[in-house]
Amino acid sequence: MRSTSSPTSPAKKFAAEVNADVGSYNRGNVDAMINAPVNDTVALRAVISSTTRDGYLNTKSAANGFSKNRDDANNLSGRMHALFSFSPATQLLLTGDFSQNRGVGNGSVTLATYQTKTGAEQRTQLGNRTEGIRDENATGFTAELTHKLGFAELTYLGGYRTFDRDSLGSTLGITGKTVSSFKQSSHELRLATVDAAAPLTWVAGAYLFDERGNMDATFGFIPITPQIPTLFGIQRFQQDPVTSKSNAVFGQATYKVSSVARITAGLRYTRDDKARDGVQSLVVPPPLAQFSNTAINKAAVKYAQSTWKVGGEYDVTPTTLAYANVATGYKAGGYFDGNNARGDNSYKPELLTSYEIGVKGRFFDNRMRLAATAFRYDYKDLQVSYVAINPLTNSSGTITTNAARATNQGIEFEGKVAVSDNGTLNFAMGLLEAKYKTFVFPVIPTRLTAIDFAGKKLDKAPDATIAFGYTHEWALGNGGGITAYVGSRYSSSYVLSNFAIAAPIQHTQKSFTRTDVNVTYAAPGDKWYVQGYARNIENKNIMTGLTFSSLTGTQVLLAEPRVFGLRVGVKF
Repeated sequence: MRSTSSPTSPAKKFAAEVNADVGSYNRGNVDAMINAPVNDTVALRAVISSTTRDGYLNTKSAANGFSKNRDDANNLSGRMHALFSFSPATQLLLTGDFSQNRGVGNGSVTLATYQTKTGAEQRTQLGNRTEGIRDENATGFTAELTHKLGFAELTYLGGYRTFDRDSLGSTLGITGKTVSSFKQSSHELRLATVDAAAPLTWVAGAYLFDERGNMDATFGFIPITPQIPTLFGIQRFQQDPVTSKSNAVFGQATYKVSSVARITAGLRYTRDDKARDGVQSLVVPPPLAQFSNTAINKAAVKYAQSTWKVGGEYDVTPTTLAYANVATGYKAGGYFDGNNARGDNSYKPELLTSYEIGVKGRFFDNRMRLAATAFRYDYKDLQVSYVAINPLTNSSGTITTNAARATNQGIEFEGKVAVSDNGTLNFAMGLLEAKYKTFVFPVIPTRLTAIDFAGKKLDKAPDATIAFGYTHEWALGNGGGITAYVGSRYSSSYVLSNFAIAAPIQHTQKSFTRTDVNVTYAAPGDKWYVQGYARNIENKNIMTGLTFSSLTGTQVLLAEPRVFGLRVGVKF
């Protein structure tokens, strides 16, 4: 019921560290931190990180003359904190941050390439008309003021963020350019009890969010340049302004029924207001068809929803806790790019009722930690997105619709066991059943009959996952130490859905394992360390998502391939 907590606060002692990482695909990463108290009232903390890496996909060739592969990284980010301790009761934490993402951008391969090729060829995507440009910039500023009133603590958390994007890319001859800019502000005021041992603890507050921005996305058959912004065969989405507002009030309380039992209840009321003004132009110049968001396709929605939580906890032993919760959740509805495939391009809010029961504890003098959970999620109007083609205008766009009913239920186990004084085994297992219960696809121009998807699996929901890891430590005579880790994760098969075609189909990602290893030497006093690592030793190319268009067909997104690296760090 509460928002996430603030970033790590500066400490009142000097500390600094630098870490560097080099590895496969010319990976280079450097991050550094410094914490410096100025006086008894002010402390500062700064963090900066830089990552560069060649692309994981093979998209450059002698024929196209590209210098870089897609799916690369060229990122820089930083964060600065200033903590003002005015008195034992009053503190102010100011935080500023920025991030820059450069490079040629993400990429994908055709489904046919993924299904018929192996190894590096499975990651090859040629035929792109442009190398790609990614230029994303984000900045943020937050202020968190806390003041103890005696019986409770008052907290104000305010934030302001900006995001600007200018990207250019292509897939198999289709070029896309997107320019967008967004600004958002948020305010939260909450009051919470400070005595955790009191019979009744509670928190109450209010939240305000406001975002405004614009977007201009253009898609065509040839490279788009500033000199030729619109050419024959182009679709253009111009949205200005795009607005989103959300207001909420919330409260939650926990009452100690006895020394070993507690009950919790919470309530939140949320109002969302989303709108945008703009047009979609088809085949320009000249515009042969234009669809206005406001005139033809609805692009202004308002929703309000109350959500709640009730639960209980029971201390079975001093080190074992049993708990049960029932809660509801809400994701606001919205609208999608109008392509006139439906008369109304809005979609409903997604509602969730979750049930969870579990136990967790520490056993055998804390040498073993175990947790087990059984859960069920019941979705109403689950939001599902896909691409639809309108043959009347030969236009395409992402449509979001609602699956009336869906369920996600299963059990999870996880634990950690000290099998010796130097060895630790960690493990986890999940069994899952996730499927649509009621989901009838609506009639659209590419499909004149409704299709029933009831009983089909939800995307990326494997029936079983199992993970094991082992860590062993060796103490050295000089006061340093060596730590070795090996861990593997198994996933049963799962599906990824293509709803855009006339006969929707689910593509299967076969079961797989991914294994990671690392070995670390730490100097005496942990003053410095050096680590060698390998991830995804099996080098499996795993599907993580897919996209579709009538011109490029089904495109597959892939997870990280096998990588090796060396990481070093020093503390001051």
